[in-house]
Amino acid sequence: MSAWSLLVPGLLLLAWALAVALGTGVVLGRAWRFWRPIASHPGAAVVRDQPALLVRPCAGAEARLLDNLASAAQARHSFPLTVALTVADAADTALPVAEQARATLEAAGLPCSVAIHPPLGPNRKASQLAGALRHDHGRHPIVISADSDVDLSRIDLDRLIAPLQDDPALGAVWAPFIERPAGRRLGDRAGAALLDGSLHAFALLCAVDGKTLVGKLCAFRPAHVGAVGGWEGLVHHLGEDVELAQRLAERGLGVCAVPLLAEARGEARSFGAALQRLTRWLSVVRWQRPRLLWSYPALLLAPWLLALGVLALWGSRTPPLALAILLLVALSRLATATVARALVRRAGGGVGRWPGALLDAVLADALLALAFLRAIGGRRVSWRGHTLELERGGRLRRAV
Repeated sequence: MSAWSLLVPGLLLLAWALAVALGTGVVLGRAWRFWRPIASHPGAAVVRDQPALLVRPCAGAEARLLDNLASAAQARHSFPLTVALTVADAADTALPVAEQARATLEAAGLPCSVAIHPPLGPNRKASQLAGALRHDHGRHPIVISADSDVDLSRIDLDRLIAPLQDDPALGAVWAPFIERPAGRRLGDRAGAALLDGSLHAFALLCAVDGKTLVGKLCAFRPAHVGAVGGWEGLVHHLGEDVELAQRLAERGLGVCAVPLLAEARGEARSFGAALQRLTRWLSVVRWQRPRLLWSYPALLLAPWLLALGVLALWGSRTPPLALAILLLVALSRLATATVARALVRRAGGGVGRWPGALLDAVLADALLALAFLRAIGGRRVSWRGHTLELERGGRLRRAV
């Protein structure tokens, strides 16, 4: 092909690269402003002396489950806190661990209960939250939900719930999270790199996506959740947190992220296991927020798609236009990894456990690309040992 015949597609690639660089800059700038209070106002939030309930849905004897559940004893809070540990059935291997955690928490002065809440639908987490709230009988005006893999030992729960107390029109709040891998397998490295060094890092997304709610560590007022159908109305959705955010918005109730970083103690995962989990996350986006799905190839995966486009057009040659595109691509991806990890460190998280930032970027983006292809190509997901099939709107049914 002649140089002139390559000009138009080359200019289109350059325009895309410029848009990606600009979009990346906007994301990073907003994220930097979002996390600024951590540095400028590191003190404790001021909350009213209202009791809160901490619910921890469990399923299976995960790695370090006992440590995670018992970590609530080290969480900072100035309000009365009660802990509810829940499982879906009596045969769950998490049940004896939860009983051990209850003894530890009660010895530390935290009231704690362990209860079995049978599934009301395919989403067992939503079922357990629904059961915990029924059992609570409205005694606690604020409820905190923390997944069983979250380490609460360094969490300031005052900072988490303060916005709910300040703004009565706020339906729920959530904390971005990173993962502290339990092993050093390829899936551990790829998953950690995705969550602390890519545009999919929740430390970045929390500042630009005001419609989302990530339920890893969140808080809400049961009265607001009850007004939109309660957790019982979410047991047939894969992304119960995403569906809740949409229902709250329809009632004029806001959702916001809090500049507080949660750490999940992830299990040792193969690359295949990490891919299966991320496919489930992107399936939530596909079925429950379909417009957002196309931001993945347009922005999150764009550096590699642009590099492939340059290779397809020019091959091994590197004219100035190709060099300009590759430079924008490289700078955008490098800025993403650098700023994301700097923000995670500012928020108190540990990153950079392995040498090789380039390998981290390749692994994270390869994981994201494969999960994207799997999410758009199928409707089945695996979740906690169950195979489920997705229907319109992200509703679930058991696969036949």
